[in-house]
Amino acid sequence: MSILLLDTSCDHAVLALCNSTDVRNVQSSLVYEGRRTLSSKLLSRIDAMLKSEGVALKDLTGVAVGLGPGSFTGLRVGVTTAKTLAMALDIPLYGFETFHAYAAIAGDQGVTLVVAPSRRNEVYAQFFKSGAPDGPAFTVAPDVLSERCGAYGAATELHVIGSAVVVKSLPGVKTTLAWPTAEGMALAAAARMEAGPADDHRVLTPIYVAQPIITTPRDTSILRG
Repeated sequence: MSILLLDTSCDHAVLALCNSTDVRNVQSSLVYEGRRTLSSKLLSRIDAMLKSEGVALKDLTGVAVGLGPGSFTGLRVGVTTAKTLAMALDIPLYGFETFHAYAAIAGDQGVTLVVAPSRRNEVYAQFFKSGAPDGPAFTVAPDVLSERCGAYGAATELHVIGSAVVVKSLPGVKTTLAWPTAEGMALAAAARMEAGPADDHRVLTPIYVAQPIITTPRDTSILRG
């Protein structure tokens, strides 16, 4: 029996299949670029991964999904897919915070800063201290974030995890990750499952942090009439 993990918070979708008795044990994983084709390819990629491991949908005992922050559309697709599978198969649904999956690979030493690209010349960010969140995720300008890093003091080792374009301007020991790893997702999912009961699919929602940007359509005539 297996548990399906998925995260669609960034340009690449990450899928993982884990042992139901030990979610930290990753059996299989798949990463694919899905920025413009996420909704049309997600289910087929899930099906392909399951078939490669000889696992049928009926063999799944749970679904865990990354809630963000990240791409507004990507998160909606991933969370909706996870909720649909959980409801159709009548299995537990768990939502884990995506940044917890990044931070999990750093362990519980010192201070960890997880960062990811956002919009409006800002980044998503969240601090972790000794492995636990030190406040919620937030959006901030990179130069302001760099100043906040200094507030932890030179004596504290800072581990910065995120995409190369974001981490390059920040102080600290850097780990470049463009998407969460399957191992990190498994650790975050396991922690979420150990923390309490499954989520209610009727109320589970992504962690958007920043509201989507509404743009003016090219054909402005549709705004008149």
